[in-house]
Amino acid sequence: MPRLERAQQNWYDLSQLAERVRGTVSLADARVKSATTAPAEERRGRDPEDLEREAARVREQEAELEAALEAAEHALEGTIAHRAELERALADEERRLRT
Repeated sequence: MPRLERAQQNWYDLSQLAERVRGTVSLADARVKSATTAPAEERRGRDPEDLEREAARVREQEAELEAALEAAEHALEGTIAHRAELERALADEERRLRT
């Protein structure tokens, strides 16, 4: 019987070893496949061309808003000057009416 037990133990040990070798071969195949395939280009965020187009639109809007602001400031200055003239005219008229 000891010879049968040794044979069974050898078979069991060899089966375990064969399973480990299959696992190692499978892992090696996976690593070779991973190393030989080109990694997919990973993109995060928005497309740079889309960002450039949006930046151009924003610059145009900024220029338009700056022009509108400048025109509004000029109109405000004119309105303030006109108001000052009207207030002077009102003060003159009030003085004239008191006398």
